Amino acid sequence: MFPTLYWFDSGVVQDYTGGAARKKETFFNWVMKASRRLVSERVTCEEMMKKAEEAIKNLVYFGPFEGLLWKAFTDAAATDRTWKYYHVPIGCAPSVAGYELKRTELVAAVRAFD
Repeated sequence: MFPTLYWFDSGVVQDYTGGAARKKETFFNWVMKASRRLVSERVTCEEMMKKAEEAIKNLVYFGPFEGLLWKAFTDAAATDRTWKYYHVPIGCAPSVAGYELKRTELVAAVRAFD
Protein backbone atom coordinates (compact mmCIF):
# COMPACT_ATOMS: atom_id res chain seq x y z
CA MET A 1 0.00 0.00 0.00
CA PHE A 2 1.35 3.40 -1.02
CA PRO A 3 0.79 6.77 0.61
CA THR A 4 -1.57 9.20 -1.15
CA LEU A 5 0.36 11.72 -3.22
CA TYR A 6 -0.84 15.26 -3.86
CA TRP A 7 0.45 18.08 -6.03
CA PHE A 8 0.04 21.65 -4.78
CA ASP A 9 -0.07 24.35 -7.45
CA SER A 10 -0.69 27.92 -6.31
CA GLY A 11 -2.52 26.63 -3.24
CA VAL A 12 -4.74 24.25 -5.23
CA VAL A 13 -4.55 20.57 -4.24
CA GLN A 14 -4.48 18.07 -7.11
CA ASP A 15 -4.29 14.30 -7.01
CA TYR A 16 -1.24 12.56 -8.39
CA THR A 17 -2.27 11.25 -11.82
CA GLY A 18 0.98 9.61 -12.82
CA GLY A 19 -0.42 6.11 -12.76
CA ALA A 20 -0.25 3.07 -10.52
CA ALA A 21 3.34 2.20 -11.44
CA ARG A 22 5.14 4.13 -8.72
CA LYS A 23 8.55 3.93 -10.27
CA LYS A 24 11.20 6.61 -10.01
CA GLU A 25 11.06 7.38 -13.75
CA THR A 26 7.27 7.63 -13.83
CA PHE A 27 7.17 9.92 -10.82
CA PHE A 28 10.04 12.09 -12.10
CA ASN A 29 8.40 12.51 -15.54
CA TRP A 30 5.06 13.41 -13.96
CA VAL A 31 6.65 16.01 -11.67
CA MET A 32 8.54 17.53 -14.60
CA LYS A 33 5.33 17.79 -16.61
CA ALA A 34 3.33 19.12 -13.65
CA SER A 35 5.87 21.81 -12.88
CA ARG A 36 5.93 23.27 -16.40
CA ARG A 37 4.76 26.85 -16.50
CA LEU A 38 4.18 26.74 -20.25
CA VAL A 39 0.63 25.44 -20.37
CA SER A 40 0.26 24.96 -24.09
CA GLU A 41 2.55 24.38 -27.01
CA ARG A 42 2.24 26.62 -30.06
CA VAL A 43 2.37 24.54 -33.24
CA THR A 44 1.70 24.90 -36.96
CA CYS A 45 -1.26 23.31 -38.76
CA GLU A 46 0.93 20.49 -40.05
CA GLU A 47 2.54 19.86 -36.66
CA MET A 48 -0.89 19.68 -35.02
CA MET A 49 -2.07 17.03 -37.47
CA LYS A 50 0.96 14.90 -36.54
CA LYS A 51 0.47 15.48 -32.80
CA ALA A 52 -3.19 14.47 -33.09
CA GLU A 53 -1.99 11.04 -34.22
CA GLU A 54 0.29 10.70 -31.18
CA ALA A 55 -2.21 11.34 -28.36
CA ILE A 56 -5.89 10.67 -27.85
CA LYS A 57 -6.71 13.67 -25.66
CA ASN A 58 -5.67 16.88 -27.45
CA LEU A 59 -7.37 20.16 -26.61
CA VAL A 60 -6.57 22.86 -29.14
CA TYR A 61 -7.08 26.61 -28.89
CA PHE A 62 -7.39 28.47 -32.18
CA GLY A 63 -7.05 32.24 -31.85
CA PRO A 64 -5.20 35.13 -30.19
CA PHE A 65 -3.40 35.08 -26.83
CA GLU A 66 -6.14 37.11 -25.14
CA GLY A 67 -9.77 37.12 -24.10
CA LEU A 68 -12.02 35.06 -21.86
CA LEU A 69 -11.77 31.87 -23.90
CA TRP A 70 -7.94 32.05 -23.89
CA LYS A 71 -7.98 32.53 -20.10
CA ALA A 72 -10.33 29.57 -19.60
CA PHE A 73 -8.13 27.45 -21.87
CA THR A 74 -4.91 28.33 -20.04
CA ASP A 75 -6.58 27.83 -16.63
CA ALA A 76 -7.69 24.34 -17.70
CA ALA A 77 -4.24 23.57 -19.10
CA ALA A 78 -2.61 24.62 -15.85
CA THR A 79 -4.77 22.35 -13.69
CA ASP A 80 -5.80 19.34 -15.81
CA ARG A 81 -2.80 17.29 -16.82
CA THR A 82 -4.73 14.48 -18.50
CA TRP A 83 -4.96 16.34 -21.84
CA LYS A 84 -2.28 17.71 -24.16
CA TYR A 85 -2.83 21.41 -24.85
CA TYR A 86 -1.91 23.22 -28.05
CA HIS A 87 -2.26 26.69 -29.50
CA VAL A 88 -2.74 26.82 -33.26
CA PRO A 89 -3.43 29.81 -35.54
CA ILE A 90 -7.14 30.38 -36.22
CA GLY A 91 -6.58 29.76 -39.93
CA CYS A 92 -5.88 26.10 -39.11
CA ALA A 93 -9.39 25.41 -37.80
CA PRO A 94 -10.80 24.10 -41.12
CA SER A 95 -7.93 21.66 -41.72
CA VAL A 96 -7.24 20.61 -38.12
CA ALA A 97 -10.68 20.62 -36.48
CA GLY A 98 -12.95 20.54 -39.52
CA TYR A 99 -14.65 23.85 -38.71
CA GLU A 100 -15.30 26.74 -41.08
CA LEU A 101 -15.27 29.77 -38.83
CA LYS A 102 -16.63 33.27 -38.86
CA ARG A 103 -15.24 33.86 -35.39
CA THR A 104 -11.84 34.76 -34.03
CA GLU A 105 -11.37 31.95 -31.50
CA LEU A 106 -12.30 28.33 -30.88
CA VAL A 107 -11.42 25.45 -28.55
CA ALA A 108 -11.78 21.94 -29.95
CA ALA A 109 -10.88 18.40 -28.95
CA VAL A 110 -8.79 16.98 -31.79
CA ARG A 111 -7.95 13.35 -32.44
CA ALA A 112 -6.84 11.39 -35.46
CA PHE A 113 -8.89 8.25 -36.12
CA ASP A 114 -7.86 5.21 -38.11
